Amino acid sequence: RIPARSPMGPLRVAVRDDLLDIEDRLRDVLARDASFTESLSYSTVRDETLKQLGFSGAEHLPRLRNALQKDAAALRPSVVPERLAGLETWLRHEERVRTFEVGRGYTLEGDAVRERREFVVLEATREPCDERDLVRSLRGLADISLRAIDRPAPSLAVFEPGEGEPWFHPRRSARLLLGDHEVGRLGAVAPQVMTRLGLEG
Repeated sequence: RIPARSPMGPLRVAVRDDLLDIEDRLRDVLARDASFTESLSYSTVRDETLKQLGFSGAEHLPRLRNALQKDAAALRPSVVPERLAGLETWLRHEERVRTFEVGRGYTLEGDAVRERREFVVLEATREPCDERDLVRSLRGLADISLRAIDRPAPSLAVFEPGEGEPWFHPRRSARLLLGDHEVGRLGAVAPQVMTRLGLEG
């Protein structure tokens, strides 16, 4: 009979990732205080979705060899494409869509895959409305979200969407700055993207 021995040794104290704490606080302010619904999606995206959004760099995205979906082997460049792709379906059932997702976007740099953390918020209505009102609403959300993580309200700067983010409206989008540091972007969806996605207004 082997004698039992209790394991002995110092306990290791877990180190909490500060970024995870920030993500949890942002979840709280959006889900609890602003009544947004958290969404989850795969980290891959269909080439057809990227084409609808006007994204022209799909061939340069990292790809999985054994993807769960054959037509969705590319790692998404951002959380935004899949959120927008599902918007038409959401609006069939809901008059107003208010959702967010904490996720990752991926790019290929040489042979290395670069991962970027993203916190994406989407607000839309079934009935046509002034896009400027939705942009103002998003600006307010940005203010309260940053306040929740002990940051001041951001300033706005001119943003001209490029090939990497063609879903942003060319005249109703802006960069969010804390000092000289960009912390996010907000804006309406580009009209041509709305058309390709079968959305109006």
